[in-house]
Amino acid sequence: MIATEHPFTLAALCPLLLAAACSASPDGPAGGDAGTDAGDGATCDWEAELDLVFPQDHVVEIAIDFYDATAFDQMVAAADPYDLPFFPARLTFDGEVLEDVGVRLKGNSSLWSSGDGQTKSLKLDFKEYAAGRHFHCLDKLNLHNGFMDPSTARERLTYDLAGDFGVEAPRAAHAEVRVDGARHGVFTLTQQVDGELLKERFGEADGADDGNLYKCEDGCPLAYWGDDPAYYQGYPPDGVQAPPCEDPNGECGLVLKTNEDDPEMNTYADVIELVRTIDEVLDGSAELEALDAIFDLDAYVRFQALNVALSNLDSYFGSSHNFYLYRRPADGRFQFILWDTNLSYGTFECPPFYAEAPDVLAADLFAPCGPPPAPLAALVIANEELKASYCGAVEELLAELFTGEAQAARMDALRAILDAERAEASALGQPPNDYTVADYETAFSHEPDVAFGPKVIHALGYFVDERIASLEAQLLEKCP
Repeated sequence: MIATEHPFTLAALCPLLLAAACSASPDGPAGGDAGTDAGDGATCDWEAELDLVFPQDHVVEIAIDFYDATAFDQMVAAADPYDLPFFPARLTFDGEVLEDVGVRLKGNSSLWSSGDGQTKSLKLDFKEYAAGRHFHCLDKLNLHNGFMDPSTARERLTYDLAGDFGVEAPRAAHAEVRVDGARHGVFTLTQQVDGELLKERFGEADGADDGNLYKCEDGCPLAYWGDDPAYYQGYPPDGVQAPPCEDPNGECGLVLKTNEDDPEMNTYADVIELVRTIDEVLDGSAELEALDAIFDLDAYVRFQALNVALSNLDSYFGSSHNFYLYRRPADGRFQFILWDTNLSYGTFECPPFYAEAPDVLAADLFAPCGPPPAPLAALVIANEELKASYCGAVEELLAELFTGEAQAARMDALRAILDAERAEASALGQPPNDYTVADYETAFSHEPDVAFGPKVIHALGYFVDERIASLEAQLLEKCP
């Protein structure tokens, strides 16, 4: 495998951007340029700005006050994952006030599972009603309700671990959210994977942030199905084991999130080249170097090691979604960006078409959902060089970061800031309206097979203990 230097340098330059008192009327959005900052072309001191938005030492206090008192009820009543309209609101973020912020529901399973409850995931869009505006250099923010996670910690634990392990992932913090004065509970505040994140991670010099960014909405195993771009946009050929697109907006498969209006970039030729090359290396008609030239294999083995170690199976390795792909203009190579990890640490069982899927505690090191493994995971099995690199990444993770002591320290640090907020929210079963504060406290324990609401979910301490033991045994058995 060809080792390359990862271009993860932070751009560092601009002053604090204006994100406070705006000129909107309390009766509704003022529109125009209310609350604008330096604009799209500005360079930012990303580290300083994001440290303000995603503080690690306290829970952010967020208040969302809609101009229309019935807005939240309207959103809930009309909730449709394919049609989620924005409503304007005043946002108070740790004391900073911003008018005319677009707010809508978000999610799929996390949306319908929460019924008519308050703890629904939300998206904040700072440009929806004020063109060109940013909030501390950001266009959007996400508030995730921690669906199926009584600890409300899994998403942040995963992203923090990813950052320390060199896997590209958004930043995260926690936020206590009130809507129109009513407490909605503790949410994970998550960075949007978009053009602003590309600027932060890759810089703007020589168009480093101008590459194609794809989001996998559903059914993206990265298998080669032919040269028709529609096959990778949610419309695979007949006979392929992938869900057909049911979204009336066509937002399925790999959805291009940048350069959508550029006819030279929006051809899916780069995706087709990638999946064809994966297929050719698997069948032996191409060498591994051909794939490494267009896909960062060093970054990939770390991505697989992290996801498999945490049994994060609602991902590329199980349900074939919940990830981004970015093709870096600097070297023309794709890399994964981690996304939607609230079901990591073993809360997601493999889809039913994996008939031999093991328990998440013993998920296989190479094919965590059993056969057939995703093509890239199959390549790790088939290629001895990749296999050795992958085994080394798992060994490094277990030696340095995914240890019982290190994980306990991370959990203790989170609980130090979360406990008080969860105790204050004791009257609100959350998230989403299923879990109590007692569930939250048990969720960090080492007790086996604890029932939280209607489902048995492994407590975090127990999952870590059992998963480490399984991985160590598998390394001895299966790695060279």
